[in-house]
Amino acid sequence: MPTSISSHHDQQPLQVSSPTYASLSPLLVALVAIVAYLTAIDLGWIWDDDQYVYLNPLLREFSGLWSIWFEPAKSPQYYPAVFSLLWIEYQLFGDWPLGYHLVNVLLHACNAALCVVILKRLQLGAAIWIGLAFALHPIQVETVAWVSELKNLLSAFFYGITWLIWWPLLQQWYSPSTADESRPEESHSRATAIALRFMLGCFTFSMALFSKTVTASLPAGMLLACWFHAGRISAKQLGIMLPLLAVGGAVGWNTARLERLHVGAVGADWEYGWLERMGIAARCLVHYASQALLPVQQIFFYPRFDPSMDLGSWLAIAICILAVAMVVAFAWRGMRGPFAALAFFVGSAFPALGFLNVYPHRFSFVADHFVYLPIVGILCLLWTGLWLLARRTAHVTKSSRLLSYLPLVLVLAGYVYALHRHLPNFQNAITLWEDTLSKNPNSVAAMQNLALAYTQNNRLEEALIWLERADHYDFDRYQTLNSLGMVRGMMGDREGARSAFEASIALKPDNPRPWVNLGNLTRATRDSEPSTHEQARNYYKRAWEVGPDYLAAFALGTLCYENGELEQASEWFANAEAERPNDLDASFNLAQCLSDLDQPGEAAALAEKILKRYPRDVPTKRLLRELERQRGVQGP
Repeated sequence: MPTSISSHHDQQPLQVSSPTYASLSPLLVALVAIVAYLTAIDLGWIWDDDQYVYLNPLLREFSGLWSIWFEPAKSPQYYPAVFSLLWIEYQLFGDWPLGYHLVNVLLHACNAALCVVILKRLQLGAAIWIGLAFALHPIQVETVAWVSELKNLLSAFFYGITWLIWWPLLQQWYSPSTADESRPEESHSRATAIALRFMLGCFTFSMALFSKTVTASLPAGMLLACWFHAGRISAKQLGIMLPLLAVGGAVGWNTARLERLHVGAVGADWEYGWLERMGIAARCLVHYASQALLPVQQIFFYPRFDPSMDLGSWLAIAICILAVAMVVAFAWRGMRGPFAALAFFVGSAFPALGFLNVYPHRFSFVADHFVYLPIVGILCLLWTGLWLLARRTAHVTKSSRLLSYLPLVLVLAGYVYALHRHLPNFQNAITLWEDTLSKNPNSVAAMQNLALAYTQNNRLEEALIWLERADHYDFDRYQTLNSLGMVRGMMGDREGARSAFEASIALKPDNPRPWVNLGNLTRATRDSEPSTHEQARNYYKRAWEVGPDYLAAFALGTLCYENGELEQASEWFANAEAERPNDLDASFNLAQCLSDLDQPGEAAALAEKILKRYPRDVPTKRLLRELERQRGVQGP
């Protein structure tokens, strides 16, 4: 038997274990994962968690489920299975992050157990070691500790379940003669069972796609597993998997389209030629492989390498070509494992390698959460090699096999150490961005986000320091200047704030936010002359023209209300509510305007609608009681 991770369908498993051990090992791995991540349940909210969870209006009422599934533009990304689970979690936990983190940890534990089960079905002797590495590798921390990355965890869970459902069917289809072996009286029931099993797999596969479309590679991955396991792919296997691969590809294409049109992954940051994209992909692959093999340091935003074809890109391409040549040579000699593992890694990670426009590539071409599932391929290579080395060492030295596994245990202990060193960085936004900047001091996006977190915590002087530092970079400078103006205004430096807002507008005139902030700055003056209010109104209207923008509409509504222009105020608050459906402030102010306009019926209906979404909102309850009293007086 060759010392590789290749296998044959008619061979015995590489590791002979007792039935009890074999059945309990996935549960053991899941338990280890839960214990390792116990402290993660005390973490808080970080980047994007507001849009995904606690400020997401779709999670607040039952009708949000319709929007989640049938109105793709209303969600940050069209992953309806993820947002449906978040909807359930929101009904259970509300704004309490502990519950969401607990779900993430449990899903990660389930995925680690599924990894062991699947690899055992493929007869890998190192299955439990690979499962433990998947559970404990520090590159997985970003996914498990980040509530918004529920999409990674849920999609991997459905990926694994689908694999287990379909694998027995694929095993029956190695040759046409398999079906002929069934007795005639059993053929009908057997065909029915196969059809039901296949349809169940189609359902779980669709749930995987609706969680994250990178799972579109599942049919290709299963065909690769068939080739690895038996050395060939039958016509039946190919015939059933190729249409499913086409379906997955169509769903993936739609996600890429939404990434461009809805998320905004278009423009100069993605205008690369195919040669440059190949260089980006090669550097991404080398980065992920090196992180998997030697996880010394994890960063939320890794330094963004130069996408031009420099020496680093050519070197990465050469390394990738050498790696491909080596695994092809192994496969030619009958050792299919290395090729299968590398192909799984590259194929699963393909959507994040730079060939498709992905919005986070604005900040960095690599991110740990991009390879939550693909990393299994590299771990199979690494840990099968370590496992075989340990067995060979025990055989040569005549030592205890348990003792020969000690180096593997020490490597896992190193994973746990790195995991617990990285995990506290996800406690909140401030700890996350401070850690990022300590390792990647030139990340402008991290500077901007840290300044925002400081501002929200009223640490204005620290926010000002980071914004002034970010102002030395060209990356999104118009946003830096807008934030700089806001902080200066909050600190009382009105002239400095105005100068920053005007500089931001000069860089990007179609950005509505600095126009709104100029209006707010103008209104904040003690000058009560009508010209001051008119100037502020002009700024807000300009923001609406270049937007349209929620803040502009809300500010115009507020200004009109203060001036007694109730009809105009109601129109602008209605515009604000249209820009942010189900927004509490816009809806409440609109209800108040309707009440003041002697329209208690419309106002009460809107107040009741608000209380369905925000049942604890005291001002709305008070307004509704007053409206009901008025309607009672006015009624017959």
